[in-house]
Amino acid sequence: MTAIAYHYYTLDHWELDENNASETFQTAIRTDTDHVLRAVFARMKYSLEITSTAGGDTNLTAGTHIFEVGTQVSVSAVPDPGYYLDSWELDNAYVRICNPLSVNMNENHTLQAMFKPLNVGHNIATKWVASKTVVGQGLNLSVQVTVLNTGSYAENFSVTAYLSSTQITPQNITLDSGAYMTLTFTMNTSSISKGNYTIWAYSSPLFDETETADNNCTGGWVLVARVGDLNGDDKCDGRDLIIGSRAFGSYGPDYYYPGSPATLGWNANADITDDNKVDGRDLIIMSRHFGEGT
Repeated sequence: MTAIAYHYYTLDHWELDENNASETFQTAIRTDTDHVLRAVFARMKYSLEITSTAGGDTNLTAGTHIFEVGTQVSVSAVPDPGYYLDSWELDNAYVRICNPLSVNMNENHTLQAMFKPLNVGHNIATKWVASKTVVGQGLNLSVQVTVLNTGSYAENFSVTAYLSSTQITPQNITLDSGAYMTLTFTMNTSSISKGNYTIWAYSSPLFDETETADNNCTGGWVLVARVGDLNGDDKCDGRDLIIGSRAFGSYGPDYYYPGSPATLGWNANADITDDNKVDGRDLIIMSRHFGEGT
């Protein structure tokens, strides 16, 4: 007999005549009499190993924790006095500042909280910039920017996001010492020519700020393309429809990073209307432009 587990399940054990018989996927029985054989399945489980650098702790506490597949695990960083959370590393990859952080247990993960001491004096840093990678020309593009006050005083300053040389309306914010904020900048791309653009952000230097190199942060690129083109090949065809259908019904977070709490199938490029979900309105737009560029 062979046990066939569904997705995200595994064989826990076989029961032969109500007694545990085997834990292997294949088992053999002698048919010398009547028997009752039962395969017992269980949800798969994955481990989350949590550590932190000097300067703070986490909640959940450091160590290895086991969770069922699909569990969203919330982990908070708790800096010591005089320290701040600089970033997370999930599976050795940089994750922007987010406290608490939600980890989707779809596999084994390692997570480390990265703390740093506060600077004496005035200092701010632009830490993270992100957006979708393909946007339809004439539609809205959201650019998200995380800024951090790494100095020892509360500060008021201006933050500006850019699409290459095109400025998006600046925002003025106030941050306490050691605090962070994620801002959303929205622009309409009607006047933007099709092509690749660099997204970046800049925080205006403070009075007496000595470390200004980290006021600027580049976040990658975005392609302004024809509406309905989700993969950036300058046409709206079946491949784009497949991307949209696979993401249909999913809801995305307000930020993008490895292990983010997005629902299964989330693809930011498929969110054509930029409302943080992929639904019928997105597919209607694709259908209206289907076949263009082919």
